Amino acid sequence: DVAADGFEALEALSSMPYDVCVMDHLMPELDGVEATRIWRTREKGTRLPIIALTASVAEEDKTRCMDAGMDAFVSKPVDAKDLVDAIELAIGSSENAVAAQNKVVDITASLPPVDESVLANLSDSLGDPAFTRTLIGDFIESSQDHIRRMRAAVDAHDAKALQLSSHTFKSNAGMIGALRLASQCLELEVKSAQGSTAGTSGAVDRIVKEFERVRRWLESGGFRDSEG
Repeated sequence: DVAADGFEALEALSSMPYDVCVMDHLMPELDGVEATRIWRTREKGTRLPIIALTASVAEEDKTRCMDAGMDAFVSKPVDAKDLVDAIELAIGSSENAVAAQNKVVDITASLPPVDESVLANLSDSLGDPAFTRTLIGDFIESSQDHIRRMRAAVDAHDAKALQLSSHTFKSNAGMIGALRLASQCLELEVKSAQGSTAGTSGAVDRIVKEFERVRRWLESGGFRDSEG
């Protein structure tokens, strides 16, 4: 399930039980920290594990998240292992972490197609804006190939091939700052890692839709560099 802001997150959490919540640190209307703080005052029964998702690495932001009642902390761009480790930390075991992926509140709908700070950092580290533009073109082209492979894997009921394609697509998306796309690929990677492609066709459709949003942003000149 996806919530666009903190108010929607609270509504979702109140409507049904979840195993774990990935809460974006900064959201419109009501941010993830305040939404967590409010939820902890309303919560009854079993404590809901809440993981903070943030682009900030500042210690004061981490402290603020934890003081509000969050249980673990993951920095953007999201790495699959870091997220799974955070889920394990929050709910206590790797077995539960895999099972919990089937019931996650994903608070990433408010993310832009591309996090410009991630793309800017990439360009700065490369030291060549022209090369960054080449990487963007390569990303768009290779993404279409990953989508074809994912669809073929779903049609062939090949969970291993689906896991591999979604893993690679996730890493590429995270590299250029397409964080919501990377999150959706992570979800598909975890599902297919369980050895089945059942119910994954819809996940691929959502990935395709998000990729088109990312592609339009990139091709419309969303990336600005010192030469542009």
